Amino acid sequence: LSDWSSDVCSSDLIQMSYVLGELATEVLVAIYGQQSIEKLILEFARIDNWDEAFNKTYGITVTEFYERITPYVISQAKRFITS
Repeated sequence: LSDWSSDVCSSDLIQMSYVLGELATEVLVAIYGQQSIEKLILEFARIDNWDEAFNKTYGITVTEFYERITPYVISQAKRFITS
């Protein structure tokens, strides 16, 4: 539990990880539909490998997905900065 108090796990970083996860999920649902999230979860439970499950579900690697959504994430971040 001592790790939770370190700078690496600050509440700001934890909150940001939730925001990024929300944005990534938003993109996946918008492109592939809500059912794809269930398919990903079931595939991950079956093979116990996140990268493989993601690739099998969406046909791209996790890294490719992150690269593709980066412009969207940046555009959303700018909305918060200018607010």
